[in-house]
Amino acid sequence: MGNKMQILLAYYRFYTNHDQIATYGMCMARELRALGHDVVEVDKKRFDKLEKYKRFDLLIDLDSGRNQKGEYDWHLTAGPVPIPSVAYFIDTHGKPEIHARVAARADHVFFAPWVKRDVFSDHDSAHFAPCATDLEYFNLSQRSDPKFNFGFFGSKGGLDRTAPMIAQCQKHNFTYDVRQIAGQYKNSWPMTGIAMGRCEALFNHGQKHDDPNQRVMESMAIGRVLITPNDLRSGMGHLFEPWQDYIPYTPYSCDGLERAMLFVARKPEACAKIAENAYN
Repeated sequence: MGNKMQILLAYYRFYTNHDQIATYGMCMARELRALGHDVVEVDKKRFDKLEKYKRFDLLIDLDSGRNQKGEYDWHLTAGPVPIPSVAYFIDTHGKPEIHARVAARADHVFFAPWVKRDVFSDHDSAHFAPCATDLEYFNLSQRSDPKFNFGFFGSKGGLDRTAPMIAQCQKHNFTYDVRQIAGQYKNSWPMTGIAMGRCEALFNHGQKHDDPNQRVMESMAIGRVLITPNDLRSGMGHLFEPWQDYIPYTPYSCDGLERAMLFVARKPEACAKIAENAYN
């Protein structure tokens, strides 16, 4: 392969019973290798000597949250490295000032939340790269006969965002599955996809205008119709159309949510077509 590269991929890796927990960093490493590149996976600590970077053709400094000690490191925080570099940001809401500093040291920047694009507006090579998912862990084969009308799966701290959905379920006697599949730093794949596949429809309540977040992409990859806000400040409109690719409701006020959920109950064929559009 003429363009084969030696790539340094930096992200936090977590283990349980000596097995690496599946994360999007691990998925990126696999896909880069499938393209023919050599990939060395390292943690987020900057090398003590800059000469060590020169063994590689490219550094990808990947946004992968915090480690178990609560650390939030980047190879590029303290300065540039002596090879071409990419800073890849998934969540710029929590630490925009750190992301801005890291971006200034990177040759190329990719960012997922469209609403935070101003953080990178001064960069010569900054690109909107929406959240993605991995069809190995979220795919059509995970669908089964629905056991629930609606579902939402996320972190324990985010489950309270389903309160408007649960209220409608209780009002109309719909069934629902709302839970955290696994705790932090534990393997939740492919169990999350399997749980999603047991629901007739999936619910999303984006926060801070961050859609399309990974829950949006994972839900669409499963092939279940998604109810999610039609948030004009988010990046949804750059990829998807309401009522064509998803069933919309008004963000934050949740106006239209009842209508959306009743549509799922009454129009299964139309919902199947919307889910198909989103997947394709």
